[in-house]
Amino acid sequence: MPVVDVTIFNSSADEPGGTDLIIQATGAAATGQASAPSAQQQSNNVSAIVSGASALGRAQPTLTGVGTQVFPKIAFPRIANRAYTEDNAVGAAERALLALGDVCTLGMFANGAWDRGDTGYLTRKEVIQDLLARNPNLTIFDYTNCMEASDGGSMAAIIDAGQGPGGTDWWVWKRANLYPSDPINNRVTTYASAVGASYWVNLTSFTTPQGGLRYPQIYGNSRLEAMYDPVLSAGDVPAGPGGYNIFMDNAFIRARSSNSDINGNDINDNARSNYLPGQTPPHDAEGVAAWTAWRQGELDYVAHMKGAYNEMLALVNSADWSREVSSYAAFRDFPVEWDQVFDGGWVEQLVGGTFPLSRVYSDGTVNPVAFGSFRTAYFSYVYCMEHLTGPRIALCDCHIDMEQAGYEPVDVNRSPVRNDRIYPAYPDSGPFNLCRWAMGMALLHDGYIQIAGSESHGQYGHSPQFDEYGTVSQGVTGLSPHWLGEAVDPPQLAPWSGTIWRRRFQNGVIYLNESLFNNALLSCVDTTPGTGEVLTGTVKKISGVQDPVHNDGSTLVAGGPGDPTYYYIDPIDCWILQYV
Repeated sequence: MPVVDVTIFNSSADEPGGTDLIIQATGAAATGQASAPSAQQQSNNVSAIVSGASALGRAQPTLTGVGTQVFPKIAFPRIANRAYTEDNAVGAAERALLALGDVCTLGMFANGAWDRGDTGYLTRKEVIQDLLARNPNLTIFDYTNCMEASDGGSMAAIIDAGQGPGGTDWWVWKRANLYPSDPINNRVTTYASAVGASYWVNLTSFTTPQGGLRYPQIYGNSRLEAMYDPVLSAGDVPAGPGGYNIFMDNAFIRARSSNSDINGNDINDNARSNYLPGQTPPHDAEGVAAWTAWRQGELDYVAHMKGAYNEMLALVNSADWSREVSSYAAFRDFPVEWDQVFDGGWVEQLVGGTFPLSRVYSDGTVNPVAFGSFRTAYFSYVYCMEHLTGPRIALCDCHIDMEQAGYEPVDVNRSPVRNDRIYPAYPDSGPFNLCRWAMGMALLHDGYIQIAGSESHGQYGHSPQFDEYGTVSQGVTGLSPHWLGEAVDPPQLAPWSGTIWRRRFQNGVIYLNESLFNNALLSCVDTTPGTGEVLTGTVKKISGVQDPVHNDGSTLVAGGPGDPTYYYIDPIDCWILQYV
């Protein structure tokens, strides 16, 4: 099949006020492509995750990984959905949406309505069974967070009970020597709101065990008892692909705090800039030891959970794994103890949110002074992908303001108050170019598209569907899930030409303009070797209703320099095209 290629015809710097980037098809080869991970990389690093992991009270984890599990090959686009509020996680309409994807992440927090047996709510297990009945291939992750505890919660009470001389010291302290005089106010806060505060928990071996266990195992036992055993212990609901698994929030290389004393020596460990082995200048050995112990505590928790259910997959929030890179060559050192260990990574806020790595806010506006770019966001996603194992489930997370109608005012917890009746599953307005850009970012590699609303519209609470997904039939002509098919090109590591990134699939091709400010022009010319024919009528836009001006089903026709049939690719846009 002939394909559309592009190369630079004329270009300018990607800055406000620059001229358009003009592109003409020539068939130039891609300048950067990612290779598949080796067999060594694709096997779980058992020694790394089990080393030092005391799975006391449960079977020692065997973490057989890809040796025994089958990870189905999924065509494109790969879709991830999520629901984090009580109404959504159990509502029938929301479950129908969640089941349309390949992956879904739930926020069915322990001791919620589903665990209490509240009238009108399904149980946790019934929710999971319903989702899998709708889509047996759906891989489900449920939220946990072993790194922090909130005042008034059951885990905070356990930690508080162990404080005092000779106690556990399981809170992270600002300074160890301040603890005896003011143990409460010297905890390190993770966040505070009108309804209370949450604090960092010390996961490390620098703390004192309680009954032979440290906090990662105590917390793990509490999540198993409240969440996972009720669903998995009978054996009628699987763990692993097409089953129920663990999501661990905040898998941070070091705690996000300006002042914390991890090892109890009265020194601020967050002031240590060199906290990974091999950093230049030579690393601070004590800082490395403190944060290596911190990361080991997170591994202890995951190992404890997998010790209970060996087939369980672990998805982690990988938001801080690589936040300051702009090229593949700029990747920083990665903690060896985490490499090829986790099965999935949630690469948070690539678009939208508080600090979007792309510099593009949820309404499509660009911060002209902040750090970041398309490449900063994209390579953070690539970086995550390359350090995963097993199915390598990387979620390309984007928060986009769809200007949806029907939302009630936001409460003090910033969670949208809504129900199935007013929830708009299929947005009819919003910055759809930004949605396509986010989709294209995911499609350039082998991860999953995860788009949710902006913070004011429930950024963690719903799963809007789009024409390009092929998951719904509203106005979409001829599309079905995974309609692009298998990838023909490998994952891309550099622009194909100028500011244009391209990847071809069995049934279509995408062109993404990485520029935040300048247009690119695309001409359809046949590049099949030896033919010299003009390419007319082999690619077309999809036919949809959400953005009918763009998704009009039109077939692209040939053009040349000066020809009005050149096509603009706007800044912050991606064309997702079908082969005719």
